[in-house]
This record gives sequence, structure tokens and C-alpha cells, in this order.
Amino acid sequence: MTRFPALSLFACVLLLFLVSNCSRNQCAPECPCESGPLTPLCVGDTWVYEVFLYSGGPPVYSRQDTLRITALDKVGTEEYYLTNRCFAFQQTSDGLSFACCQDNRIDVEIFLRTPTAESARYSYFSTRARAQSPVLVNMTTEGVVTPSGTYAAFTYRTYLSGPFLTLSFARSVGPVKMVDLFGDLWLLSSVHLVEDPLQRSTGGPGGICGP
Repeated sequence: MTRFPALSLFACVLLLFLVSNCSRNQCAPECPCESGPLTPLCVGDTWVYEVFLYSGGPPVYSRQDTLRITALDKVGTEEYYLTNRCFAFQQTSDGLSFACCQDNRIDVEIFLRTPTAESARYSYFSTRARAQSPVLVNMTTEGVVTPSGTYAAFTYRTYLSGPFLTLSFARSVGPVKMVDLFGDLWLLSSVHLVEDPLQRSTGGPGGICGP
């Protein structure tokens, strides 16, 4: 009898996902989303997530959490967009570097190539990480259902001596789904981007932005 509350909670969560409306920043799964960066990058941009835990059964709701860009600063010799987590981003002409940082040093860095096809598989070795083996990256396109709506996303499943991080990005929206190192599932609940055009284009006070 103790299984029913958990199953009911999961059914309610699933129903919430399916009936959620899309915001103005979202793309339906059939949308090609061929333009725009993998993620906006501006100091102050914030993503709010509903976090679910896996314990051998249906996912169980845990908490609400946030990812926020807090600064543009150097890690080692390179500039990165730092966040309130250990994550840092660096936009390049051909993709996005996703780094896990600590004590102003990069522990692990994964390069997320700008998609040129519906799927791709490649390995990446970072010379800037402390001690890292090549990371295997498997990129696919898929529709990702979240509490904030359904997105056409590029999902990067990474492997480093076994399954590592899973990151799903919707162009011009950012990370819509993450599976972290503990196996916890992060699903986008809302996104709050710096909207001042001057702030985004010039990097005005509190709004240092990427391209």
C-alpha cells in the first residue's frame, strides 16, 4: 500500500509536464531552431529548476534550485561566465565549453560542439583541466518535456570512466534539462534573462554579456 502515494505523485508530476504551456522563448519539438547560441550568456541570467531524485523507482520530487550567471572572470588564463554552482561557461565560434571549477582551476571541461547534424559522437580532451582523460560525447536531438513546456533540444550525454553528465540545451533558452553527477534530474521550471537590450549588447552594470 505504501507504493500508491509515490505513484500518485509521479502521475501528477507527469500530468503537469504534459499540460504546461510554452513561453515566448520556447520552441516546439518540430522547430529546427537553427539559429542562436546554445545558451544565453549574460551576468544575471537565471534558470530555475525542479529537481527530482532517483532511488530505484519513480522519480521523487526533491526541491527547487537555481543556476545563475554571477560574473565574467578568469579561471586560470581564460575568461569564463561563472555561476552560483561550480559550473562555468565559455562561448566559442564553434560551440560551448562547460567547465567544473574549484579554487580558480578547472577540474573537468567538456566541449559541446555546435550541432551540424541530428546526432554526433566525438571525444574531447581538455588541456586546461587538472587531470582529465578524454571525454566521450554523444549528441542527439530530442524533444524535452519540462514543467515550463516542451523544447527542441540538443542533448549531450557525456562519459568519463562511465556515465558522467547529461546536458540538454534549447537554443537561445539555455540548459533545459540536466542529470548531475549524483543522478539527480534537473528540469527547467522558468528562465529569467536580462532583457535590457543595451545591457545585453554593451555589458552595462550587472549585465556583462556574451555574443
